Amino acid sequence: MRGMKWMLGLLAVLLLGGCSAEFSAGNTTDYMEKGVDHIASKDYVQAAIYFERAMQEGESEEAEAYFKQTSDMNNAMKAYESERYEETLAQLNLVLGENGGSETIRSDARTARENTETWLAFGKEIEEALNKAEQHLTAGSISKAKEEAKTAQIATDTYTELSSYVPEVTRTVEGIREAEEKQQQREEERRLAEAEVAERSSSPVASETSEVPVVEEKKIEGWSYDTYVNGRFGFSFEYPTFLKKDAPPTNGDGISMKGSGFHLKAFGGHAIEERSIEEFYMEELAQHQNVAYKKQANGWYVVSYEEGTDIVYKKFLMNGGTFNTFELTYDAARQEEFAPIVERISDTFSTG
Repeated sequence: MRGMKWMLGLLAVLLLGGCSAEFSAGNTTDYMEKGVDHIASKDYVQAAIYFERAMQEGESEEAEAYFKQTSDMNNAMKAYESERYEETLAQLNLVLGENGGSETIRSDARTARENTETWLAFGKEIEEALNKAEQHLTAGSISKAKEEAKTAQIATDTYTELSSYVPEVTRTVEGIREAEEKQQQREEERRLAEAEVAERSSSPVASETSEVPVVEEKKIEGWSYDTYVNGRFGFSFEYPTFLKKDAPPTNGDGISMKGSGFHLKAFGGHAIEERSIEEFYMEELAQHQNVAYKKQANGWYVVSYEEGTDIVYKKFLMNGGTFNTFELTYDAARQEEFAPIVERISDTFSTG
């Protein structure tokens, strides 16, 4: 207890310096009563000061319990005001776990814990919505990304207790806006190019001198899916049937499929040397300067980047000494069209 007095004495010195008249000579009982009065008004800082004075007046386990309880409650309230809700819960659990002390504070702590758990749950929903928005955006599904971002934005606009998420929500919304502008620009460039080709094709001179036919690439709609299973490494995924399989490699480690502006590669392998997923991830990032999306978690990572007029989406999974990966390359101008395919392949990819 003497160690506690030495560490926390500075608090009393700082706060008592300006109110020495209030702390006239008294005894442990007087200070305890005044501390309890401040608990009733939820002034936990002042209550802690009185309980510390009670401890200094004489050895009192009751005063020590009250002091620790009010100090932890004050720390919890500070963390709550700063929206550090995980820290708030930790401090509140200390309050509730303290032997002795004030039942009033315990009641306040239980109410505060319920509120804190509510905001933590909301926060997790916001984080989940933002993660989904980024995944949709990476896959090219801007409309779905906007829906998820809107969910997060409504929550932060409605509750001031979630204001710490505002910067992240704002970044996501701005990213979606930029992607939408790029998509509109690509569509306009494509429209102009098609108009130019059509104009040249309709020209009498062009029709007489050109023997190269103009092939219109139709949008893929209503596609069906099949399942690929790799017999050597056990990974599997669903793929649209418009993709045509290339000749399989002799070692049976994977497959390549192509079709209408879309290229899929998937394969497995053995790690030659013992390396962590973090090392593979950092090596991958070092190879690309224009990464639009990246995420690394336990045992896997995803990166997406632009390569010329194409978008590349790659997912890499580690499982012990083996790895499985797929890489999707598709026309950036058709990002919105291919977005459901990218999501379907990614969602169904399994390491077996």
